[in-house]
Amino acid sequence: MDEYQRLIELPPFEKFDLLLVILFSILAGIISETLSYFLLYNRGDYRTKHNEAVQIYEQIFLCISRQFPYHVELNVKHDTLGKKGKNEKVTDQEELELKFLRKLNEIRDLRYLSTLITGVTFMTLMPVLMSLFEATPVGKLPFIPFKFMLYFTRSDLPGSDLTDVSPAFIYTIVIMLAKNNIKSYLGFAQPGGTLGELILKTKLREKGIEV
Repeated sequence: MDEYQRLIELPPFEKFDLLLVILFSILAGIISETLSYFLLYNRGDYRTKHNEAVQIYEQIFLCISRQFPYHVELNVKHDTLGKKGKNEKVTDQEELELKFLRKLNEIRDLRYLSTLITGVTFMTLMPVLMSLFEATPVGKLPFIPFKFMLYFTRSDLPGSDLTDVSPAFIYTIVIMLAKNNIKSYLGFAQPGGTLGELILKTKLREKGIEV
């Protein structure tokens, strides 16, 4: 237990350095999303496409929520009465999903400006941060990471302690989290998230539908 506590305990100055890096990263995220808001999110065409994507996503969610409670009933109706049942509802849902994915692609085409802003902000502020904490670990991991992770967690830090964390690693993680949370707060987060989009694409491709 003492060894574990020793491993994760940071000296006071390192804790302060870690706090400074986190605050710096959050500030970088705020700057990036503020620029994106005025140059992209506030545009009429972007707002329109985003609102349309949200509405389609809500229709998909409604379609799914209605489908599952009546799963057996819909099968009976389709088999015995030949009326619109589960199979047609799934088709309608697939059409909505395709429409949703196309709308996301349209939004992504407009978002190149936001991506450019993020890249410029990230690359401009990174040297500033590294000059302040050159070759200085700002934290420690409570475990030894896998070898392939060391390039990201340690970067070019000197020394042999594999639990050291570089400021670049903290900066990258925190700025991504800050940007996503700010985007959600402003109401411009992607409906369903990136994982939801990937699941929809995988499901449609498994059914032989070109996405």
